Formats: sequence, structure tokens, C-alpha cells
Amino acid sequence: MLRGLYQATSAMVIAKTRQEMISGNIANAETPGFKRDGIAEEVFSQAMWVAKLAGRRAQLGATFTRTALSAPVTDHRQGQIVQSHSPYHLAISGQGFFAVQTPLGVRYTRAGDFRLDALGNMVDARGGRLLLSDRTPLSVQGRELKILPSGEVLVDNSSAGQLLLVNFPDPSGLVRDENGQFQGDGLLTVTSQGSVHQSMLEQSNVDIGEEIVDMLLTNRIFQSAQRIVATYDQLMERAREIGSVR
Repeated sequence: MLRGLYQATSAMVIAKTRQEMISGNIANAETPGFKRDGIAEEVFSQAMWVAKLAGRRAQLGATFTRTALSAPVTDHRQGQIVQSHSPYHLAISGQGFFAVQTPLGVRYTRAGDFRLDALGNMVDARGGRLLLSDRTPLSVQGRELKILPSGEVLVDNSSAGQLLLVNFPDPSGLVRDENGQFQGDGLLTVTSQGSVHQSMLEQSNVDIGEEIVDMLLTNRIFQSAQRIVATYDQLMERAREIGSVR
């Protein structure tokens, strides 16, 4: 009896976590450069234990199957690139991330909604400074800013440096921080595989319709598992009453 109870309970935990992740995706559907999150489920059964113990199946005895959560999975597919009216807005088509200097260290992002601060530095929405290839912040001290597809920066038609665009051999190793930016440990490489577009923005890759469908399905799963748990609770209570009478 407990096998079904464990399965229903784990389904409720997964549904709750998935619902929270879907809510986060929907909340950031209008955030430039946002990459949607998902979760991968792993099924642990007798086969897994057999693999771990080198095939000693006969010694394992009966076990139950349950579903467990693995680490969140970020979908790094590119979002749609749209026109913007700000010369400080940038978008990358293809591979690569912008590098920004924050109080917590260098972070990497696809969000290109930059602006100028009081000192003339190009910064993101939280004040992180956009970095050049020499690891210095991009400072615009002039009247005209032009950024070429290669990432070269021209201020009043004079070269002001090259944007630092980085790539990661395995983007799944990136960790999203509390500000929605990514950090990586020693895996970055300078890349020329992406093209920079000025006065453009990359939108979130969240599909609202798909997220709503997933939310409704997840809610159904949670409700069904909840009813199963309630049914098991009633059956166990009846079994306890029968046992006490005997």
C-alpha cells in the first residue's frame, strides 16, 4: 500500500516545484534576454539499484519506483530579436554572452537593455558595467556611439575598443544568480561566433501559450495526486480501526 502513497507524494512535490518554475517563466516573459527554466525528472526503480550493485538482482528484494527531481535545466535557445529605439540597446544573434562587472564579480547575460549612467558608463538595469575585451568598462565620452556586428565600438567614429563576448562549451554548467544573470567557473572562451546588433533587443524565449498549457496540466497532476493521497489516508485509517477491534 505504501508504494502507491510514496509515488503520489513524490508526484505532488514535483508538480509543486514545476508550478513554481512555470510561474517564474511567465513572470519574466517580457524580460529581455531571459532564458526559461525547466526541470528534468529522473525515475529511480529496481533497475537503478541493479546497475549500482553490478547486477546482484536476487539480493535486492522488492523495492518501489519513485520519481525524483534533478537540477533545474535552463533553455538557452535564442529569443526573438526586435527593433529598439535606444542606441545603447544591444542584441546578440548566435552564440555568446555579454560580460558585465557587478559588485559580486563578473556575470554573463543575453539581456542587452543597457543605458548610460551619470559617469558615461554603459550599464545594465542593476548598474552592472558592460565590459570590453581588455576587461575595462565601456565608457561613452562622445556624442555618437556605433557598435559594429563584430563587437567593435566606435565613439565619434574613433575606435573605443572591442566588446567582451564570451561563450561556454557547455552552457548547462552555468548557474543563474538572484538577478537572473549567469556565472561560470573557468569555462569561458572569447567568441566571435555571435553578431552584435545595435538598437535591437533579444526577447525572452518564454512561450506564454506553452507555459499556460503546462501550468494547467501540472495543476491537474497535483490535484489527482492529492486525491490519491487522501484515499490512501482513508484506507490506512480504516485498516487501523479494523486492527484495533481485533
